Amino acid sequence: DGLDAWENALRRRLTNATLAIDSDLSALELDVLLDVYGDRFRLSRGRGTTVAQIAHHFPAATLMSMVGMASVGLEDNAYWDRFWERLRTERNHTDENALRQLIIPLLQRFDLDPIKGLSKSRHVQRLAVHAGIPASSASRVVEVLTTYIGSVSSRDTQPFSDWVRQPGQEHVFEQLDYPTRDFVRYSGERGSQLLDEMTRIVAEIAENPAVDATALTTSQTFLPELLIEPLRDALHNADVSDSVRSQRRRTRLSPALHLEADDSMVVRIPAPSSHTSAPWTITLDTHVVRVAAEKFSSDRSVEVPIEHPTRRIVVTHPSLAHPIELRLYDAAKPLILFTTQGEHIPDTARLPRSEVLAVMPGDLTVVGEHPHAPRVVDDFGTPLGWDGWT
Repeated sequence: DGLDAWENALRRRLTNATLAIDSDLSALELDVLLDVYGDRFRLSRGRGTTVAQIAHHFPAATLMSMVGMASVGLEDNAYWDRFWERLRTERNHTDENALRQLIIPLLQRFDLDPIKGLSKSRHVQRLAVHAGIPASSASRVVEVLTTYIGSVSSRDTQPFSDWVRQPGQEHVFEQLDYPTRDFVRYSGERGSQLLDEMTRIVAEIAENPAVDATALTTSQTFLPELLIEPLRDALHNADVSDSVRSQRRRTRLSPALHLEADDSMVVRIPAPSSHTSAPWTITLDTHVVRVAAEKFSSDRSVEVPIEHPTRRIVVTHPSLAHPIELRLYDAAKPLILFTTQGEHIPDTARLPRSEVLAVMPGDLTVVGEHPHAPRVVDDFGTPLGWDGWT
């Protein structure tokens, strides 16, 4: 019957997939699948067939029906209510528990990512990660991606998945709803690839406002169809070009770490765009420095020296929506990196394939495996105030 054909087709689509979303169902296909699966489920249960028996005969259809509902029915924490409503059957807690227990075995059956970082009891969350980003989350994702695009100088060295989870970006990460945060945390390399592709699309439209977002199709991207349609709608309703430009202006006005030509490390504090008479507060671990408004002249930045080994800096000012946290190093990895222009490279960023400036304790050596081992090109003096470091 119809479900047999669906089962065979879905098994083929899940071959070589990492996440269930890679089966690449369209919204229409998902709708038909849920109709056909619901009809068979009601008929089989009416005849006394158990949920385990249904899943045994139709493992791919059972899994994709559950995953498919996670892509469209996660609002208001009502997944199971909407799942049973969509199958047009009364909610049965025994059947529901049986389906929960089948999720990980079904993922293993098709060699899909078991999402090991998630507790085994987080059944719906595991389905949601496999569903990708829910349609209802697309607008928030686009908003956060525009913040990211306008904030980083290189998407290659600071991929979105790394950037949004680095210290100091907690307020940005929290703008995402919980299914998307789980996707960022737990979807692994495949999830990062999908997020990078979404970023590429948003950046392209931001740089070329004439591009018609509503014309985005499968021929222009490898994104699965269930991700394309909500992304297309979100882009149509957002002015990403203006958002990225605004964020870039704000980024230029954000405090930043810098290595100066005289080997001193400083925090560059920009002239504030508002609350111009209020002082800045810079906390260097436990040492507090205040920069008076009178220090700023002609809209030029003020440099606050970091005169002793410091792990963490927090900058506050009324013009900032949130305190800015700058991490220099962790005790387990006392290494601070800068570009050859003196710009700080966060430890979550991917290193550029070129020269970098490294600051570290003098008794340590950076090592690596051939052919990727670092090579020392030149040695410089001790950073000002950082005795024992080089």
